[in-house]
Amino acid sequence: MNRDAEQPGAAPIRVLVADDSPAYRGMLRVMLEADGDIVVAGEAGDGQEAVKLAAALGPAVITMDLEMPGMDGVEATRRIAATSRCPILIVTSPLVKQRSTLPFRAIEAGALEVFLKPLRITGEAGSDAADNLRARVRALAGRPPAPRRAAGARGTPTRGRSPARVAVLAASTGGPVALQRLFAALGAPQPGCIVVVQHIGAEFQEGLVQWWSEACAMPVRLASAGDRLLPGTVLVAPSERHLIFGLSETVLLEDGPRVHGCKPAADVTMESAAALFGATCAGAVLTGMGADGARGLLAIRDRGGWTAAQDEASCAVYGMPREAARLGAAEVILPIDELARCLAKAMGASQ
Repeated sequence: MNRDAEQPGAAPIRVLVADDSPAYRGMLRVMLEADGDIVVAGEAGDGQEAVKLAAALGPAVITMDLEMPGMDGVEATRRIAATSRCPILIVTSPLVKQRSTLPFRAIEAGALEVFLKPLRITGEAGSDAADNLRARVRALAGRPPAPRRAAGARGTPTRGRSPARVAVLAASTGGPVALQRLFAALGAPQPGCIVVVQHIGAEFQEGLVQWWSEACAMPVRLASAGDRLLPGTVLVAPSERHLIFGLSETVLLEDGPRVHGCKPAADVTMESAAALFGATCAGAVLTGMGADGARGLLAIRDRGGWTAAQDEASCAVYGMPREAARLGAAEVILPIDELARCLAKAMGASQ
């Protein structure tokens, strides 16, 4: 269970489920309510009903289907996000095409994350998918209710250092939109290569890369074995493989065990980068649940590289960055837009 959202004696997390299939709504209710700390407060059969119930019920979290008759999930998300700070989790069908950007249009409209609902309708509350769904709802329910500017370290991150040739960025829940903002804020292509480890299912990764490409001045693509780390490019670690680096500054993909339950794991990639690039490596841990990236970020800092964590106020879930801060791995703790500016400095970009 997620530590961010748990409080002894706390009231159950109230969830609004929006899906046009009564059978899927019933399945999601069973999955969500299995542990007793989450309760489905209402069900909507289309986007228009979801908008009305969101205003009437004031849920802690909304699960939103994408493809519904009348008003779809993207438009419903946009309307809810315009008047409410309620976290929205997109729960979509595996039949959505792999290269579709539709889930990320919903994130652009205000949703925080996407989740793949089971292809087969079952009543299993104890499956891995059900455990994962409840963990994500708990994480989203633990989000700070209003943005606050957290006090973070400031200063010039590049003083006395050579520019970073490689920067490894780690993210999970809330990461797609945080990285979109970061790429947009970077503006011009960077002098080094950026490698992204984002926890997301294989079904969504191609659509995510396509969506990021629209905001980024650099080419963004899924990494393949043997790729060279070229300046001015963004490589995204593919699902179900750990990304490490070879001596000739190429990408290697390995099928090792999960780390923190993740594959790819940012710790694996960051530790490999620290070992090969030393002080000419940079790292940042962005929004997400869990602890992945903290240990790897510390390895980069120990070798003299520039390191950062996203601040609590701009995070969807302050889990991974908090662990990095607790470990002393982050040299600076910054809002996402300022983090982008400092990352550009660390990579030697002209200002």
